[in-house]
This record gives sequence, C-alpha cells and structure tokens, in this order.
Amino acid sequence: MTPQDRKARPLPLELIAHILHYAGGEERSKMLRASRMWHETLLQPLYAGIHLHTPPGLNSLYTSLRKHPERSRWITDFRLGTKNRSVKVEYWSPADCVKLASLVMDARPRRLEVHFHSTSRRNGKLFSETMGYLDGRLYHCGSKVSPATETFNIALVWIYASEAKAVEPIDRSFHWLPLPQFDALRSVTITDHQMFKQAAECGWREFPLLNQLRVSIHRDPAAQELWYLPQTILSLDVDWYSGAVAMHLPRWSEPNPMHALRYSPPAEEGLANAMHIEVAKEIWMQELANYNGGGVLEIMRADPPEIEEAEHAAFVTMYADYAVASHKFDLVRVTQLPRSVSLLDMGAPPIPSSSSS
Repeated sequence: MTPQDRKARPLPLELIAHILHYAGGEERSKMLRASRMWHETLLQPLYAGIHLHTPPGLNSLYTSLRKHPERSRWITDFRLGTKNRSVKVEYWSPADCVKLASLVMDARPRRLEVHFHSTSRRNGKLFSETMGYLDGRLYHCGSKVSPATETFNIALVWIYASEAKAVEPIDRSFHWLPLPQFDALRSVTITDHQMFKQAAECGWREFPLLNQLRVSIHRDPAAQELWYLPQTILSLDVDWYSGAVAMHLPRWSEPNPMHALRYSPPAEEGLANAMHIEVAKEIWMQELANYNGGGVLEIMRADPPEIEEAEHAAFVTMYADYAVASHKFDLVRVTQLPRSVSLLDMGAPPIPSSSSS
C-alpha cells in the first residue's frame, strides 16, 4: 500500500449531511463554516428538521426566515418540546404563539408536533396538551393550557384544512367561528354539541368527502341532527354522554353493508338512570323503524361504577336485543370497552375507502 493509499478519503457530502443531524449547535456552526461547499450542502438539511424549546430559539428562527423566506419550505419536520419535556406555556407570550403560527403557515411541514404544559396556581396540578399534524392527521389532545395555545390550535386547523384527511377533534374552541372548507377530509371527531349542530345546519358542506364521523352527544337537539347525516358516512361512532338523551339513528334510506355504527350508551354515575328504560325502549324502537341503512351495529358496554353496573347492563341488553329483532342490521354485537376508556378515547377504525360507497 502506497502512502497515498493510506491517506483518508474525504467523506461523501451526503454522509456529512447525515452527521449534521446528530451534531450539537456549536458543532453544526463549525461544520457550516468549514467551506463554501459544506455551507451550501448542509444548510438545507439543517432547516429540514427543527426542534425548539424556548422563545429565544423561536425568535432566532423567525428572524432568519424573514430574511430568507425561501428557507421556510425546507422545513419538513417541526417540533416544539417533547412528550417528556413539554414547553411551559407561561414562558410563551401571545406574540410568540402568533409567530409560531406564522412560521407553520409559511412552512407547512409534513410533520408537526407541539407540546405545552401549565401548572395550576390553585393546587399545583400539571395540565398538558399536544397538537400536531402527521400523515394527513391533524390532532389535539390533553387540556387547553391557555387562550394563546387555543388560538394556535385554531390556526393549525385553518392552515392544514385543504390537505388534512382526519381532524381530531373539533371542539368548543370554534364557537362562533366559521369552519374552513375541508377539501380532503374523510374523518372528523366532534366533541362539542354546538359544533356538531353547526356542521349539521350547514348541511355538512364543509366536509364534501367525509365518510367517518366520531361525535359526543350531550343534548337532545344535537341527537336529532343524526337523522340528517349524509348517506356517504360509512363509519359512525357516537358516545352518548348524557343519560337524559335517547339514542338516535341516522335516517338513511339505502342499505349499505359497509355501514359500521359503534354506539356507547351512558355509564357514568348519576347519568345512566336519567331516563327510564321504558322511555328509552319506546324511542329506540321508533328509531329502528326509521332506519334503513343496514350494516353493523356495535353496542359498546362500559365498565361503570358498581352502583350503575346493573342498570347500564340492562340498557345495553335492551338496545342490542331490539336492534336484533328489528332485522335492520346485518350484524348486531355487544363489545366491552376497556376500563376507564370512552369510545372516543379508543382509536378510530380505519377510514373507509370512498370507493366503498
């Protein structure tokens, strides 16, 4: 082997770009200053994955992108905090959240993950919320920790409305606000009766491709909106939160074996007995008489407190037995919910294909 053969060969630039992701801030800065070629090669991968924890970090990025707006489109993965190290919302001003929303609007990253938390001054309890976007799914979970984060969540819905295929959930944050047009949306979770009523009153026109609906029903007027659901909805999950509301069915006129309904009767203490079983039976029989959609009905049996267990079981049995006797469904079954888990806490079924309809 000659001395020239012993010389270290230069690393491919693609490998150097990969190493950049594992380098710390100071090391990254040195790599970018190593040469003009390194700078041009490594700059775009540096912006591809952004992970921030503090407002100063956001402000630095925001300033850079104002000077070089073309770099916004380089961001494909944007994260603020982590599940184990969420960002304390008290350190973030409303102006910071506006900057954050502006940055996301310009970049439209394919992956977005934001974690906030707040500590209650009253009892020291920690509240956390996570919001993000991934693979067409726009999601929000946890407690809202401040009005600023609520505004940011609303902004996310508008930013990704044209491309989101699933939104979880649309809640009371949107009271008195118009909903955007969801051009690609196939699945939506609505946890507020007012928003469900608002969508229904608009004829579901904001959701032209919708075929999966997951909803929590608290009041009678919202329950009756189920009658007018479009026939294109194939998967319907309804969590009947209040025992004062009778279970209703869509008044679909055409049978479709692809229809899959999962209904969870109320089970919380003090709620299940709000309506006498004979009244519920009469209303349920009427609903069955007006249902012609076919498909599968799954009654979800919860694990309620002992004081409510027998009554809840009687309601579940009644609903299932009369559904079977009606011959309106291809299949009726009772499924046990996991302990302390509601229907909407469970993962949504696979989104039905539009070709199935």
